[in-house]
Amino acid sequence: MKNALRGIGILLFAIMLNTCISVMAYFSIPIGIIGLIVLFKSDPQ
Repeated sequence: MKNALRGIGILLFAIMLNTCISVMAYFSIPIGIIGLIVLFKSDPQ
């Protein structure tokens, strides 16, 4: 029973970690695009 609970805990932790990573990636993509636009705008050429 303890092994099953540990397995469920690890599974939930992995799902939570994956969700955090995907949410961060979802937010970092637009930020990266904005950063690139700012870099190109500040470039004199």
